[in-house]
Amino acid sequence: MVYYQPDVAAKELSDRFNDPLLKKEVMNFINHLPQDFPSYPFAALSRPIASARREDLHFFDAAKQLNLPSVWLEYQEDRFSASNIDKAGLCKAYVLHGWGRKGGPKIERHDIVRDLGSCLKKTMKEIKTEQGESLVDFHHRLHCQAFPNGTGVRLDLSRWLKRWGNAENYYQHYLSLFISHGILFEEFDDEASAGFCESVFLPAWEKVRQIFGIAPLIVRLPWDQSLGWYPADLQPFFKGI
Repeated sequence: MVYYQPDVAAKELSDRFNDPLLKKEVMNFINHLPQDFPSYPFAALSRPIASARREDLHFFDAAKQLNLPSVWLEYQEDRFSASNIDKAGLCKAYVLHGWGRKGGPKIERHDIVRDLGSCLKKTMKEIKTEQGESLVDFHHRLHCQAFPNGTGVRLDLSRWLKRWGNAENYYQHYLSLFISHGILFEEFDDEASAGFCESVFLPAWEKVRQIFGIAPLIVRLPWDQSLGWYPADLQPFFKGI
């Protein structure tokens, strides 16, 4: 079983977080936690850059129902890929204004970055918006707008992940963070993730399960295209783009 039911995961996290021997096992495996890593149990959403899409709002609400603080884990130094939905969606934003009488979405596109070709070979943190602002700063301002007063904690794992090289090497260490420290909210069953799931996620998940005798705490965060769009109340933020 890859996914836990939310309430089961929350109970498991409470037990595991308070198990000093288990946490010591985790530390022996990963050597050290990422800098500024939370010292409390938390719910996590992992994306290249934290933003405020409908998926982010859905994650925040799901974590709140479990009485867990929300933490966005970023990989700002990952390379841009136009075929990656999450990365491309940070450059081409769609705002959802509702649904038509026939059920179709009413969406408006905003080109934060017009030429995706100009982003190739760059890391996410190297990309600039059309106004010359860092793409990271742009989305962090948007994130703060949606999650004010410290309700949306962000943590860039780039330096920590890059210690092990590519995803095939670092993913087992990454998943180990969800043995006793937090719950990962994610969707690995969608069509876009099929190749990654088979070649990277499942081998890493199985290895982590074998090492610790228990599985990482993962709660399914169902995905559909509309969750990658922005809510209508954030429309004013995109004016002038």
